[in-house]
Amino acid sequence: MMRCLRAHWSAGPQALNNFLDQTFLGDGVTRLRVYLRAELAGAKEVANPTGRGEDTGGVLEGRWAGEDLSDAVQYLGKSCEEGVG
Repeated sequence: MMRCLRAHWSAGPQALNNFLDQTFLGDGVTRLRVYLRAELAGAKEVANPTGRGEDTGGVLEGRWAGEDLSDAVQYLGKSCEEGVG
């Protein structure tokens, strides 16, 4: 999914908005934009899950790597101005 988001981001705001608003999950109802907003709202960075002073390099609670999370937030933020929802 992140490869597709990055490719559409590179193609410009119209392509990104089209991808986010016209791509649906397997349920055929949920738009990708809605899903990503919910996922990103639930993603919480855990800087030190072990409590031993070790840096995890941005491990996130859930399925998001640090760079992917920041990129997705940026893509949704930039596209929200023109997107459907």
